[in-house]
Amino acid sequence: MKILLIQLSDIHFTEEENSILLKEEQLFEAVRNSTLEYEEIFLLVTGDSAFSGKTTEYEIADKFLTTLKNKLEKESKLHCHSRKSRLQFF
Repeated sequence: MKILLIQLSDIHFTEEENSILLKEEQLFEAVRNSTLEYEEIFLLVTGDSAFSGKTTEYEIADKFLTTLKNKLEKESKLHCHSRKSRLQFF
């Protein structure tokens, strides 16, 4: 079984500007073609996803990661494994 691990680390979302949001489509395109070669996808977020631990920062991170996960699933027709908690999105 071929497994694709996508790791994002220390994203540090803030309430203001987030450069990764401007690169969301580029990030998706960078991994999109690779998803076709695998049977399972795991989206891993390590390090800090929020800059200062504010709820709104986690909500921004959650929205970004959920969108990425949904796009990967739609494109690959595979389940993208992840786990959410109040503090982190794994």
